[in-house]
Amino acid sequence: MKLGGAFVDGLCDRPLENGTDCYWAKCGIRKHRNGCLFWKSPDCKRTRKKCRLDDFFVEKRDFFKQIKAAIDALPNEGKSDQLRAFSQVIGKALRDPTMLLDYRAGCQRLADAIIAVESAAYKSMFSQNIKESGLLTSVLGQAFYYLAPNPEKGVLVKMPTVQEHES
Repeated sequence: MKLGGAFVDGLCDRPLENGTDCYWAKCGIRKHRNGCLFWKSPDCKRTRKKCRLDDFFVEKRDFFKQIKAAIDALPNEGKSDQLRAFSQVIGKALRDPTMLLDYRAGCQRLADAIIAVESAAYKSMFSQNIKESGLLTSVLGQAFYYLAPNPEKGVLVKMPTVQEHES
């Protein structure tokens, strides 16, 4: 970061488009009077629209349908709780996209899938969330790089093995 944002932007992928116009993304981290940083969960509701997630979902409906179909095709033992939630929320949103505007019932439960669809134009994805991101990148045709936790060095980047990806 010492080099500055413009330098990094010139060498790296462009920032995400933010097609959702996410309210949360605009809020950022806050600071208590004592200097401690904290994150305040948004109070987003369908009755008080603060983003365009519902419109984004409609625009990217085909991607979300593909994700749901891939999850639904997995055997039960291959589905994490988060993948099950993705499928459930996508199913509800296909009937009523405005349900996503309720933070706890919609947006929060589908966050990783929303981020994946938002970044579908990228050729690769880095994540510590192997089951979910492995499936999402497979559906989106991206290379997946697993960011394994490494207590000594922070994060260690590696390609997942077939066994890790399937477990």
